[in-house]
Amino acid sequence: LTQSWTRLEVAGTLPAPRQAHSAARHGHSVVIAGGCDVSETSPVCFNDVWSLSLIDARWTQRSLDSVTWFPREGHSASFLRGSMYVFGGCELGAECFADVTALDTFDPCPASCGHHGECVEEKFCRCTTPGFTGHDCLQPLACAEDCGEHGVCGQDGRCACENGWSGVACLEKLPCPGVPACSGRGLCLASGECRCSSGYAGAACEEAGAAVSASAGAAVGAAFLASEGCPQGCCGHGQCLKGSCICSKGWYGPQCAMNATMWGTYQQMPEAGRLSTVAFACALPSSSLMLVGETALARGKSGKSGKVNPFSQEADNADAPDSAETKDFGVLNVNTAGHSGAVFGECLDNCNFRGICDEGTCYCQPGYYGVTCDFQREVEKGTVGLFMTVAISCTCAVVSFSSTICLLNWLKQEKRMSEARIGYSV
Repeated sequence: LTQSWTRLEVAGTLPAPRQAHSAARHGHSVVIAGGCDVSETSPVCFNDVWSLSLIDARWTQRSLDSVTWFPREGHSASFLRGSMYVFGGCELGAECFADVTALDTFDPCPASCGHHGECVEEKFCRCTTPGFTGHDCLQPLACAEDCGEHGVCGQDGRCACENGWSGVACLEKLPCPGVPACSGRGLCLASGECRCSSGYAGAACEEAGAAVSASAGAAVGAAFLASEGCPQGCCGHGQCLKGSCICSKGWYGPQCAMNATMWGTYQQMPEAGRLSTVAFACALPSSSLMLVGETALARGKSGKSGKVNPFSQEADNADAPDSAETKDFGVLNVNTAGHSGAVFGECLDNCNFRGICDEGTCYCQPGYYGVTCDFQREVEKGTVGLFMTVAISCTCAVVSFSSTICLLNWLKQEKRMSEARIGYSV
């Protein structure tokens, strides 16, 4: 199998032949800038900007700014949000530049963020689809070997592996028993052992109806959330920011492993039930997680906890204490000042990140105002009022008129004096 070049049939006015120009992708277009024609007859450099649409293969000229950006070749260009930044370059070797210039395309979210993200305030693209990044969300993330067949490339550039697989590229199969690993009912550890979910036991979590204490499951979940970094790479459904998962649209939970239905059940579960399910969220199928959640929710509403088989018919009749305290789960004191996951402010829209939120009220930065600091004040410093503008204009008109009259009179007197000197009767 050999690869060969194919000449494309393009439309529109073609840019002049050139070399050493810059080329960068912006949405579904390739944007070129500058370059030089070094032919012997008429060497010339360019400072124009053209774009080639990859949809209909049509050239379009974008800029002819001959004042700000000088003709050059050999420069570098890169897009940030909706602007193309250019550095350096030389003009036919005669003069080189060290300037940085930016060309605003007025298109901060090209191609609707590649349909892999959302446009935030018409200012930039926030990529939400796992595996894509870049200013236009069209650049595939460079995860090792694309995470193989057993992983998903997360928004942090790391692979989130399936249960039972490990390694940088999810190519290392863990020696956990069961097919799938741990029979799909537990978390496969790096040691090759299975950490079974609530209601299952055995080397491969194959035994249903096992009695599992709520305190044990809660301890597992608490330790899991306390580990460094984002648990299991946010399951490939979010971005890891300062150790917490920022979930993509439609995904919820500490690990971004729950859809809207699962998340609704999870929020109604007692604290012990939440902790006992969170460590297995990525590993369990949705149906299992929903069943565990509904069972924990039922136990929380009935006031029962302790050693209960959540999958048995006798679960509702099991003897258990009427209430539980945090010390029953290995937590002696509740840290009321702590938090888990992303923290959202009390103010609407987080004051648009232009102010400080205090008890639900936004205190805006200088230059901004509004309930959510969404309006920008007009800068009046250095401007001139209407009255002053009219006064200056009238003064300039009077001075100009007076100067013109004086000049005409002086020219008339000079003419008469010249006629008198040559003998004309004045």
